Amino acid sequence: MRVSSPAETTTLVGDSYYEEPLGNKVDLSKLDMLQDTKAAIFGEPPSHVDIPKMTKYAEELMTLINYTGVCLRPQILRAFGPHFLSKALSLGSGIDFTPEGVMATAERIHNLQHLFKIREGQTLDDFRFPDRFYDEGIVDGPSKGRKLNRAKVQKVLQQYFEVRGWDPATSMPSNEKLAELGL
Repeated sequence: MRVSSPAETTTLVGDSYYEEPLGNKVDLSKLDMLQDTKAAIFGEPPSHVDIPKMTKYAEELMTLINYTGVCLRPQILRAFGPHFLSKALSLGSGIDFTPEGVMATAERIHNLQHLFKIREGQTLDDFRFPDRFYDEGIVDGPSKGRKLNRAKVQKVLQQYFEVRGWDPATSMPSNEKLAELGL
């Protein structure tokens, strides 16, 4: 998630772990993202980044990139997303893929991976940071002394689970989410 590294606190604006303002010079028009996803993450008109929703999208996009076998580097440069990849898969296979379909498959795969981790012993403790992330401040730089706030991290994690359709108390995908994904 956005707060997965204590160093990330150096880039937070204000005290919000849930969203951050979108800069005035950010052009989202060329961002290869489903329109409803873009609106949910950035707002309409675009004004912020919803961190739990962006985290879900980024995880699924990385899953999509991994299952298609393409190089990660172009995505780091924001060179492609579900529209490009669905066209490439269609051209390469002769099967008609849609942007919505490839993202649904990525979500299904991500949830299967999560269920596998739970089966193998993952618990909510695996989503928690060590105490030092909350107790020890950043040693230097513009955010010297800044620490993660345990309550805020827990709240954004719960929001992330809700965005995913997972139970915030267990991280298990809900029966509704499993049915939606055909799992």
